[in-house]
Amino acid sequence: MESWETNPFAPPQADLMAAPEEALSADHPPVPFEDLAGQPRFWPRVWEMFRLLFTDPAALADRVPSTEGLGAPLRFALLLAAPMMLLILVIFGLLGGLMGMTLLAEGRGNAEAPTWIFALLGPGYALFLALMVVIGIPVGGAVLHGSLWLWGGTRQGRGISQTLRLCGYYTAFHMLGSLIPVLNTAVALGGPAFLGMGLARIHRTETWRGIVAAYTPMVICCCLYAILFAVLLGVGALK
Repeated sequence: MESWETNPFAPPQADLMAAPEEALSADHPPVPFEDLAGQPRFWPRVWEMFRLLFTDPAALADRVPSTEGLGAPLRFALLLAAPMMLLILVIFGLLGGLMGMTLLAEGRGNAEAPTWIFALLGPGYALFLALMVVIGIPVGGAVLHGSLWLWGGTRQGRGISQTLRLCGYYTAFHMLGSLIPVLNTAVALGGPAFLGMGLARIHRTETWRGIVAAYTPMVICCCLYAILFAVLLGVGALK
């Protein structure tokens, strides 16, 4: 008997091989920050990121899987973290100056020591913040991807690399929004919902799975803090 491979009268057979990675990516241009061909100038690309965020955030999420690599999201996150680093440097510099002038006015001879301490604390904390961005995006993205897997949202072939990329761009906007009074509360409470919606679009899953996955680490942390607080209260009551 002839097999279907050699039988000219056999019906067409479906290709059972997995779809290539290129087929999983939608036909979208890259995010504006990475679109050097579309806009070679740096600051217009940054502005286009904000314009797309406020006018069509779904399209911004759709563009994330068009490219690979974590370098661009990390650079964008560090760029938007720069105002917070500058604010930290200014605050610690002013505190050091005020303390130094106060000690000089009181006639103390060791006025330079506290000033130097604050002068070192500012750059040290700014460097620590940059390090937290570089380390936090891969770690936070991995936790986020695990949460999405826990809720069954990683079945459409998207890998963890795209979750990390989305987490990098989200972290950048989140850190900048955290600097604005009043808005920072809304960003802290409602930001994960937007992250979850973007996560759902990237992984082609239901929106509720992405939103629940985005809030899962926060809920777990709150539960752990509550348990720790209850344990400390119990230990204090026993004493």
